[in-house]
Amino acid sequence: EVVRKILRAIEQPIEAEGQWLDVGASIGIARFPEHGDKPDTLISRADVAMYLAKAANSEFAFYDATHDGTQQEQLSLLGELRRAMDRQELRVYFQPKIDLRTGRTRGVEALVRWMHPMRGLVPPIEFMPFAERTGFVRTVTRFVLEMALTRCGQWLAQGIRLSVSVNISVRDLQNTDLPDIVASLLASCAVPPELVCLEIT
Repeated sequence: EVVRKILRAIEQPIEAEGQWLDVGASIGIARFPEHGDKPDTLISRADVAMYLAKAANSEFAFYDATHDGTQQEQLSLLGELRRAMDRQELRVYFQPKIDLRTGRTRGVEALVRWMHPMRGLVPPIEFMPFAERTGFVRTVTRFVLEMALTRCGQWLAQGIRLSVSVNISVRDLQNTDLPDIVASLLASCAVPPELVCLEIT
């Protein structure tokens, strides 16, 4: 009943700068004493349950101990990701976009991968969702933009004209510096704006 009351309250549209926004929620539930007898433990386990609700596209979920180890491993990965930026462990690969009628490559999509020293190649599905929840995704996005536009500029200098697509998240859109970041990179890499496509994940 408490969850339903919270959801009904959150579902009310919110007006922000003249724009009406619909807001949803994912709620994680941990119960005393079944799931813990200390406040920190209950909050931590409610957090795990909240991510379970998100993953299931559900409004709420109860804590499940069988998922706790996976969650802790993913949080550990996020901590390592911050250090990976300094250690230059992230790689950007370019997937070609081919015109099936002509067989010619019309553009590429920039894809980030993490070359972990112990785990090997870590796909973005295993670390990007957590980077998004903490806001660290902005750092990763800026890195990918810089690598993608640098390569696009190098191709242009060689007479190769290819459009480049880069994935950005909703958190990136909330970054008021994003237009200036993109404009600065376009100028420094000598890339025409029409060759860059930002795809919202």
